[in-house]
Amino acid sequence: MKIIIGLLSALTLTSAFAQWQPTKPINAIINMPAGTPSDNAFRIVSQQVEKNTGATFVSNYRPGAGGTIGNEQFVKSAPDGYTTGPIPIPGLTGTDRMVNPNKSYTTSDFIFVMGNAFTPMTIIANPNDPVNSIQDLVKVLKTEKTTMGDPGSGGRIAYELFRSVAQLEESPDRIIRAEYKGPTDVVTDVANKNLRFGVVPLAASSQMHIAGKIKIIAVTSESRSKAFPDIPTVSSVYPTMVYNLGWAISLPKGTPQDVVDWYSKEFVKAVQSKEVQQKLHDNFFFVDKKLLNSKDLTAKILADEKRNAPIVDKVLEQQKK
Repeated sequence: MKIIIGLLSALTLTSAFAQWQPTKPINAIINMPAGTPSDNAFRIVSQQVEKNTGATFVSNYRPGAGGTIGNEQFVKSAPDGYTTGPIPIPGLTGTDRMVNPNKSYTTSDFIFVMGNAFTPMTIIANPNDPVNSIQDLVKVLKTEKTTMGDPGSGGRIAYELFRSVAQLEESPDRIIRAEYKGPTDVVTDVANKNLRFGVVPLAASSQMHIAGKIKIIAVTSESRSKAFPDIPTVSSVYPTMVYNLGWAISLPKGTPQDVVDWYSKEFVKAVQSKEVQQKLHDNFFFVDKKLLNSKDLTAKILADEKRNAPIVDKVLEQQKK
């Protein structure tokens, strides 16, 4: 009897300390189309997790509506470790409410594991456009009828922040904003002169800028990009306009702690590997080491939501007119 009790105790202890491991494919909800920065940044890191652990991630693309479509599915998923995703931080902290003020979820319905990757936004134009500086751009936007496109989510928040600091007003005879499903379409239309200006991630505009198909007028990072040192920052004219698009590896509310611990351990390990760091760098992403833990990442997301609230409220008021 003592032997049996001892074996049961040992099995209980082993079970208590056993780490959760996925035993079937993991559904990764992506709120942007395939091939966009959101998808690419997640793929770079998740492929390393697959390599390290043998796990499998299956991309489930749910773009549109400021991230609402994907987020609605995400929060309704079982909190069993088999649903995750790189939730766009701007979409969750503002854009989704602009698109759907009656959305059924809040930030409390997500567990934010770690910051996956970040990239600054860029304001772009056709290379033949006479606008070559932030000052020129603001002058045109205040005096001429023109168009500006964004892919929703991070692009929309960046656009609204820029419009706020530069005191720009949308109207039928001034700025006509066009929202696209993804940044690639914005870049393409700017290159083809179907759209005059665009607000897109650097990770989406960099290659076309290098190829001379578009030009980047400014970046929203705190300092100039090392890859493009000649391109000014928006903050050089408007100091408060510092903004980076980022994605949070997330899990549905109620996910067990041992599952959360697995994601935290494996994704942090993957993103810190030299191979992943190089791939992210090559694609104009960067890792914020201060946001590789749930506590600081969650605090940032809540702070962003508070910062964006007045801008979102203003947009919603304008939509009622």
